[in-house]
Amino acid sequence: MKNKQISLILALLLAAAWPMLSLAAQATGQGTKYAAAETPGSAAGPDTGTAAKCFTDAGGNTYYVFDGKKYAVESYWGQHYLTGFSAGETGSRKTASGAEVRQNYTAASTRANLGKVILVRGVGCSGEGADFSRYDGVYKCQDTGGAAVEYGTANTGNVPVVDLYFEDVRDAYKVTDHGWITADIYILKEID
Repeated sequence: MKNKQISLILALLLAAAWPMLSLAAQATGQGTKYAAAETPGSAAGPDTGTAAKCFTDAGGNTYYVFDGKKYAVESYWGQHYLTGFSAGETGSRKTASGAEVRQNYTAASTRANLGKVILVRGVGCSGEGADFSRYDGVYKCQDTGGAAVEYGTANTGNVPVVDLYFEDVRDAYKVTDHGWITADIYILKEID
């Protein structure tokens, strides 16, 4: 009987302490790489391959740590289709910004967005069975592209696409394997 009481007490203590341990791990940079939160107070989402981390401060403000800097949402750019590109396809690892491409980091967007940091949040897919949030994360617009990237084409409803970089051309093509992935795109700004 005494062992059951001790086990019950330990279980209750662990259940009470678990949320605090989880918050402590995130504060020290452990835990998920990115908890998707588009605006302050929204729910956390899945882990992604990008190196960004999402935090909410004591005041309820959401910010992202990306490339060693803090960013917050500056504006909503709208819904765009996602596509993928690769150096094997383009023949070059250099971007329009002069930087080398990096997977889970580099995005191609309009010339107006060159150098900006964006938040990608998948909202749907035209095909069946696609995980439309698998590319959620923070990216840097280091490259530009053709007509589809700059101003859209008839295929994209004349809306510019956001092109994500992949080392393997097969991974780049997988972005549209199940149809068009639609994503909300947010422009981020660096904060103190």
